[in-house]
Amino acid sequence: MLINKSSAKSDYNKFAAFERFIKFWLCPLELCAGNFYANAMHAKTRRQREVFEIIARYMDTHGYRPSYQLIANQLKLRSRAGIARIVYDLEAQGLLERRREDGHFSIEMKAGESSVSVAWLDVPDVTDEDHSWQNRPLALPQFLIGDLEAENVRAFLVPDHKMSPEIERGDIALIELRDFCRDGATVVAILEDKTPVIRTYYRVNAEIELRTPNDRGEPIIVAADKVKIAGIYRGLVRPAG
Repeated sequence: MLINKSSAKSDYNKFAAFERFIKFWLCPLELCAGNFYANAMHAKTRRQREVFEIIARYMDTHGYRPSYQLIANQLKLRSRAGIARIVYDLEAQGLLERRREDGHFSIEMKAGESSVSVAWLDVPDVTDEDHSWQNRPLALPQFLIGDLEAENVRAFLVPDHKMSPEIERGDIALIELRDFCRDGATVVAILEDKTPVIRTYYRVNAEIELRTPNDRGEPIIVAADKVKIAGIYRGLVRPAG
């Protein structure tokens, strides 16, 4: 493989930053499959992503690939043939490679792609927990922010369960910096310059309603001049565990 030496150092630094992020958030106990999680998000379907992540985790903890039956059991599926087909599809997408060794198939995971650095959203801290790690930017694979520019994206640590099940407490919400939005948008709003919340935004005359899905709590209703929109929710990173 040919390597462009002028960009090798930069690419290495980007990968190292993303690897540190994965180790910190997804694998606090043991060294995990690092950049493999970036490739999992490239899989075309949810089931393909699930199979890919199971393989990556299992290979990291056991040193060899899981059987098709084990994968099927974890996904509560009956068909090993279905798992074999998904593995074949992942191979066709270039996310993994099967090799025959000593009469058995082995699986080699492919490396991830470059990362971007995302700053944390500058909002008041409403918890008593130690968040000193938020003093450093968050490294993410480029594809997680899509076509957005990294400087227009912020990370926000979700403080409550009110937006469950889509967004849970402890998730890292990816927020596009915006100070306005349309009704129905999920936003990070700051109430009276001191309390950040993530809710669904609606304007009703001179008031703002910040709602939760499935009636998980009473809406927050405040005067429009008491609410500041910090940004619009665009996606999330969910730590394992």
